[in-house]
Amino acid sequence: IGIFALGFIDAGYSGDWSRIGVISTETEDFLKAAAFVVVPLCIFAIISLSLKRGE
Repeated sequence: IGIFALGFIDAGYSGDWSRIGVISTETEDFLKAAAFVVVPLCIFAIISLSLKRGE
């Protein structure tokens, strides 16, 4: 789950992927916006799963 969230951050903010042509700059901008939703959801999922395991 954590790697999934980090992938959004890397793809949206590094600029490497659009510079080498893997994604367009429009997709990069979309991933930047999506990271504001995906990352908190991933953090919530990690915390939720860890609390369930602790029961």
